[in-house]
Amino acid sequence: MNDRTQSFTYKELSSHKNSITSIKYSNDLQYIMSSSQDGTIKLWNPSLSSPLLKTYSHLHTGSCYDISIFSDNSKFISCGDDSSSFLIDSLSSKIIRRFRGHSNRINCVALNKEETILITGSADMRAKVYDINSHDEIQNLDQAKDSITSVNIVNTYLYTASVDGCLRVYDIRKGE
Repeated sequence: MNDRTQSFTYKELSSHKNSITSIKYSNDLQYIMSSSQDGTIKLWNPSLSSPLLKTYSHLHTGSCYDISIFSDNSKFISCGDDSSSFLIDSLSSKIIRRFRGHSNRINCVALNKEETILITGSADMRAKVYDINSHDEIQNLDQAKDSITSVNIVNTYLYTASVDGCLRVYDIRKGE
């Protein structure tokens, strides 16, 4: 055993009944959220002896594929098999807003730094951009030739990755 192996701390967090599809740290690095094909989202604090803090269930019909946590931890976005993304209150577990528009499961979600824009990527080969406050769809990006697997936004650039092997870059200021 080398020094690196000896200093590594291992902790197993298990509670999901099916494959975990996504894990995200909170901005303050105190909490972890995990989503699963069992349809649940779990909130963890790995520093505690009983790390599971909360289970969010019955949000999506079927699997939950991805999550994005707001910087103040008060809300998060989830997406899943039911072609919907939800804005959820972390404390009450209540759905604040539902974002619709995809015709197939939503694989991924992302928020911009200001947390005013939501991007979703779907198996329907589209990425959609929504205004968080009005929940209006701002843009529909339909250039992918297969399922969108990942989305990200940095400054004014939106990135999508697809099963078709392409990474696409859009400048959202120009609507392109």
